[in-house]
Amino acid sequence: MLDSSLIFGVAIFSLLFALSALYLQPIIKKLSQRTSGWLPIRVTARVRLNRSSELFIVEVDGCRILIGCGAGEVNKLMILPGSGTGTDHQIAREAG
Repeated sequence: MLDSSLIFGVAIFSLLFALSALYLQPIIKKLSQRTSGWLPIRVTARVRLNRSSELFIVEVDGCRILIGCGAGEVNKLMILPGSGTGTDHQIAREAG
């Protein structure tokens, strides 16, 4: 038969393990989100210039960038002022 102290030790170890897993879960989740290496990228406007060329306004980590794509190339044309206040479609129309 099993010794009562061994059963008590296993029970205490299991309890400590469960509590530490519950305590560390939010910390591990926060660290994994922070170190994922991915920045939030959003395409806020798009204008097709012709069959193979387009302009995009892309927001990366709060910075808006005008990007031109065409003929197998992608070029950063300019960094736009402001913080995406809803004028992206107007800027894209004026650029096109």
